[in-house]
Amino acid sequence: MRKHRGLTQEGVAAACGAHITVIRRYEADTSRPALDVLRNLGFTLNASADSLPHEPDDRRSETPSFRTSLEALDPLGCDGQADELALIEGAMLRHQVRQAASDRAHGRHRGPRCRRPRYP
Repeated sequence: MRKHRGLTQEGVAAACGAHITVIRRYEADTSRPALDVLRNLGFTLNASADSLPHEPDDRRSETPSFRTSLEALDPLGCDGQADELALIEGAMLRHQVRQAASDRAHGRHRGPRCRRPRYP
């Protein structure tokens, strides 16, 4: 998508406030962007956040009822769709928080670890 729009990795990194190494990792599929970075990438590339990690055909839901529910949002117009998108993003964020809490509880913490200072 970045190349199709004629942008460099450096340009995308600067525009979305990320380091170029992070952008390279995303493109190599060795790392996943955090929600705030994903949103910034969407703004930078003028694309929806759900279209960034996959090719267009990969985004289809395997659950027919879920796909039908999403298609039912079409008549709502921009305002209604924006409201529904905010609800979906909230549910996704809640899931990520619960997953992170579960990972921490089971010793599978992903991310930088804070070191406690050693006192004599």
